[in-house]
Amino acid sequence: MPAAESELRTPCEFPPEQHEQVTFTRQQIECFNAHLASFEVTGCVPPVLRRRFFADLRLGGRFVAVGGETFHSRRKEARQFMRIDGQPVAEVALSAALLSVFLSVAGRPIPFDPYQAGALAQQPREAAKAFLNQSLNSGRPMRQWARDTDDAVRRVALRDARSAALSAYPMLGEPIALLPDDIRQLAPIGREGWVLGQWLTGFESTVMAGTLEALMTQGVAALPLHDAVLVPQCHIDAAARALISSFESLLGETPRIKVKGMPQ
Repeated sequence: MPAAESELRTPCEFPPEQHEQVTFTRQQIECFNAHLASFEVTGCVPPVLRRRFFADLRLGGRFVAVGGETFHSRRKEARQFMRIDGQPVAEVALSAALLSVFLSVAGRPIPFDPYQAGALAQQPREAAKAFLNQSLNSGRPMRQWARDTDDAVRRVALRDARSAALSAYPMLGEPIALLPDDIRQLAPIGREGWVLGQWLTGFESTVMAGTLEALMTQGVAALPLHDAVLVPQCHIDAAARALISSFESLLGETPRIKVKGMPQ
């Protein structure tokens, strides 16, 4: 097996049947970096992208930026001062990204606001969002809030959020049932839930790679932020179209898009 190289930010080797895709992914990252190098990006160090996978190209794969003060490490408030070729940027994002991926893989349509569907409409949105994302990342419905949960969310009774979420999305009762057998076999003992989160993230990161590819062919600089891209504000519409098209092509559903930093 070829050893995993730094462009992919992974400590593992890939299975033989993925060698061709590994080569393609490395070349694609090189193309993205060469494209971004042709633009002047200010407010952070020049962007250099890598991807981080875990044991398999279907697990993880999120883009990360390397260096000191990268666009990834900048606080949201600081990103408003970034410029691409002198143009202010906007963040164009998939709304409820991980949940939208989960619903699509499960064969369920994506509601207008997935965090407020059905019984969840009776719960504070931030509490519903926290419960659903924590549950998907852990592979099971949460029975207590995660340690880093916001204090305002903690004041919401978790049993109420749990009951509402399971009413809206019954398949959340055993989400790891969605995992293909060969993916489940990659999980360390007791870590099936973690693998579920990385598998869902794999779809998300593939959507982002498709989005960057589409925008690159249009001559647009795009900086990936897990479930979003930073683009010059004049390219907001192009970025939204690229995100939707990439998601639809991979998962067969139409995601909701949110934009931050639109010109007033």
